[in-house]
Amino acid sequence: MTAPPGGCSHRATVDLSVVVEMDNARTVGLTAARRQLAALAAQAAALPLRAELLVVHDPADISTADVERTLGEAGVRAVAPGLEVTVLTVPDARYYALKNAGSRAARGAIVLQTDADVVIEPDFLAAVVRAFERPEVQVVTGNTYIHPCETVLDRAVALFWHFPLRSEEITASAGTIINANSVAARRELFLRFPFRVDRRLRGACQDFGADLREAGYVTWQDPTIRCGHPKPGGWLGMARRALWQGHDRCWERRWRHEPMVGPVRAARGLRLSLAGAMERVSRDAVRVRARPAEVPVIAAAAVGYELLVRAGYLVTRIAPDAIPMVFKD
Repeated sequence: MTAPPGGCSHRATVDLSVVVEMDNARTVGLTAARRQLAALAAQAAALPLRAELLVVHDPADISTADVERTLGEAGVRAVAPGLEVTVLTVPDARYYALKNAGSRAARGAIVLQTDADVVIEPDFLAAVVRAFERPEVQVVTGNTYIHPCETVLDRAVALFWHFPLRSEEITASAGTIINANSVAARRELFLRFPFRVDRRLRGACQDFGADLREAGYVTWQDPTIRCGHPKPGGWLGMARRALWQGHDRCWERRWRHEPMVGPVRAARGLRLSLAGAMERVSRDAVRVRARPAEVPVIAAAAVGYELLVRAGYLVTRIAPDAIPMVFKD
């Protein structure tokens, strides 16, 4: 069924609402989205609770007909006939705005936000449900890692980008990182603390976590909620991401009215970042099966990435809109 923006009909509540944004499908294509929807349907069918699936999209990017066709090709309604499916159309909306619309339309006591381009592991939904069996858990995020990890670029991104490596841990702990592609919370928290929507700033998931902690909530990280995330394009795509990351850091400081970083502090921060990146590359190269000849390439890529992040920060400090003008988001 198709619901109007921001709302749905008054029906019985469900236990779990799964929100899938389709903004990322613009770049990865509908094949990845079809795979994700099929996996979610299969796992939802095995849950001992009532669940709903909300697929949220901007019709200017992906038509409702394409979304419905993708749902059909994924066999969602056939695999999980008890799963209520809503296609939510939200014009002129991007990633975080789509997630907020999904939260408003959701009827579940627990709302899970995930993305169209991730690859969830077989126990993903069950792990989310298990996390909330602990009454102290109000919000939890999963272990998102780079997948696949087959090329030297894959391994480089897995080692120096912001996602950690896949974890074999099974114990949840309090943390400060929120992954918007694997975050679940009691529905009222998503309504009280929606993702901030500002086209100049893309780090709203971390602001969401900071707002929750400031209000006294613990943000939990559960390594059993695992999903793979593709690298963001090729070498040029990673360079673009680095510049955007520097741009976002600068805007975050503006947003929070924090003083801009001076040259001495910036140099110290760069030194610490490079040291951390080199330690991670040398320590974890074997975990991503990097060959010895690849390690220097990965290390050089890590250095280049960190330098480009600082370049993006500096450019944005001088000309706040320069990077969005050159690199469309």
